[in-house]
Amino acid sequence: MSRKRWLPGLLAASLCLSACGTIGVPESGEVQFHPMSSVRPVTEVQVEAMPPAADADPATIVEGFLHAMGVYQNNYAIARLYLTAEASANWMPTSGVKIYQDGALPRVVEDDVLLNAPLEGELDAVGAFRPASGQLRHDFALEQNELGQWRISNPPEGLLVSRYLFDEGWTGVNLYLAKYGSTLLVPELLQLPLGDSLLETTVERLLLHTGGWRGAAREALGLTLVSATTQNGTATLDLGGATLMLTQEDRSHLLAELTLTLTQLNGVTGVTVMANGVPWTIPGHDDLVFRAADFASRDPGARQAQLYVTSSALALAPEDQEMITPVLGVSGQFAVSASTNQVAYLAADAATVYVRDRSATAAAEFTGEAWLRPDFDTLGRLWIAQSSSLASLQTVVGAVAIPAVGEGLPEGTLVAFRVSPEAARVAAVLRGADGFSLGLASLAVTDSQVTLSAWTQIALPLAEGNELLDVGWSGVNELEVLVSNAQADTNVYQVSVDGARITDLGPSSATGLVELACAPGVETVARAATGNVYRLEGEFDWPLLLTGATGIDYGR
Repeated sequence: MSRKRWLPGLLAASLCLSACGTIGVPESGEVQFHPMSSVRPVTEVQVEAMPPAADADPATIVEGFLHAMGVYQNNYAIARLYLTAEASANWMPTSGVKIYQDGALPRVVEDDVLLNAPLEGELDAVGAFRPASGQLRHDFALEQNELGQWRISNPPEGLLVSRYLFDEGWTGVNLYLAKYGSTLLVPELLQLPLGDSLLETTVERLLLHTGGWRGAAREALGLTLVSATTQNGTATLDLGGATLMLTQEDRSHLLAELTLTLTQLNGVTGVTVMANGVPWTIPGHDDLVFRAADFASRDPGARQAQLYVTSSALALAPEDQEMITPVLGVSGQFAVSASTNQVAYLAADAATVYVRDRSATAAAEFTGEAWLRPDFDTLGRLWIAQSSSLASLQTVVGAVAIPAVGEGLPEGTLVAFRVSPEAARVAAVLRGADGFSLGLASLAVTDSQVTLSAWTQIALPLAEGNELLDVGWSGVNELEVLVSNAQADTNVYQVSVDGARITDLGPSSATGLVELACAPGVETVARAATGNVYRLEGEFDWPLLLTGATGIDYGR
C-alpha cells in the first residue's frame, strides 16, 4: 500500500452512491478511488550508500554522509568514510536515530556545513520510537585531511535520517512476548533498519527483552545468538548462554516468542532453534521446524474474524452468508463474541446496554447515560463504557460490571474505545478542552478490579476542525482511525501505535462515514450514516459492500 504523510486538511476525493432501504449485497456499484496526486510513490529499488568522491566540496560530503546514514551497512562502514579518522573511531551510529522533516538541506557557512531541520521523531538504541518536536541543529565541522580531502570531524551522536529515508529504510517489527498469566503473547513494536542483519537484530532484541518470559531473570541467563541462517524459508538459530537452565516450559515459551516474531519477516516461514548445537523440541511436535500455525492459540493476530451486521431488514443471498452474518433482533451499534456466542447492543437512546446470547436469551442489562458501542475482547470478556470519561470503562463478568481504577488518566469525553487483540491494552478517542486525542492505556484485570495505567497519547497532526470519530485495531500494533474535517469529509488513517507511521487509506470526501469494523488479517469495513457499508480492498479502493446497515462488527 502506498504511503503518504498525513495532510489532515486535505481530506479530498469524490464519490456518490445511492442508499437503499434494506440491507443487501450489491451486484454492481462504483468503485471508489482516493486521488493519488499527493501520494508518495513506493519503489522496490533501494539506492546503496556510496563512498565520498575525490575532491568533493564540503556540501557534497555532508549530503553524501546524510544519505549514507539512511542506508543500513554493517557497522556503517561506508558512512564512516566521510569522517575524519578520529571522528570515525568515536562515532556510535547504533546509539539512536533522529528523524527530521523532508526538504531540509544542509547550508554552507564559510568552511562549515550546518543542518537545521524540524524534528519529527527519535529512535532509542533498541529501536523504540517516540515523537519529537523542535529544531535539529547540527554543525558537521569539516576539516581537510592529509590528502586535502574534506571530511567531517563532528558527526552526530547517532544517526540523522530524513523522514523519507526512515520510511524507506526502517520497518516495524513486533516482538511477541510471553507474559505470566496470559495465554496470548503481547506484541511490542520496534522500528528496525532493513538490511542483511534484520534477522540477527530481531533475535538479539528479543533475547535481551526483560518484558518477555522470565522477566528480569531472562537477562541473567545470558542468552546469546551464536548464529542465524535462512534457507528455503526456515530461519535456523543457534543459541548460547545458560540454555541448560531452561525448563521445558521455558523453551516452549521462548519457541513461541521466536516463531511468531520471526515469521513476520519477509522470507521467513519457519524457525528451528538449537542450543549449543542441539535442536529444541516440544512434546507432541515431531518436526524441528516451528511455524506460526503451531502457536495459533497464542497469536493475538490469528483469530478468525467474521463480519456481523445489524439492520431492521436483512436479505442475503446464500453465497453471501459465509462472508456476512446477520444479527437478528438488534438494531444499532453492537458487539459480538464468537467464543461465548453473545451479543451486546445499545438501546436507541444509549441509556441501556443489553447482553444476550445469540439465541435471544436475555443475560444482563446495564443502565445509565450515554453508553458507547460495546466491545468483546479475544478472551470473550465484554467491555462497556460511558462517554463521561475513560475511567467509566468496565468489564462484565457474568452479570456483574467490574469498574476500572487508574491514575494519570486523561480528562475529556470518551468518544470511542477498542480493546487490543491480546486484551492487554485499550485504544481510546477522547475529546477535551484542546480538541481530540488518541491514545493507549494498559489493562490489568482481576476478579474484582480493572486497572488502567500507562496512558500514552499518540501524536496526530490534526488540522483545525478535524474530529476523531472512531478507532479500531487492524493489526496487533496498528490502529485505524476515522477522521472528519471541517467540511464533514471523512477519511480512514492507519496509525502505528508508536506514532511512527501514518498512512492515508481514503476513501473520499462524500462518504459520511460514522463507524469502523477492524480486525487483524481482514479487510476494514466502514459504515456511513446512510447505511452504506464500504470495504477496503487495496490501493485506496473502497467499493460499496452493502446498504441499509445500522451497525457493523467483526466478532471476536
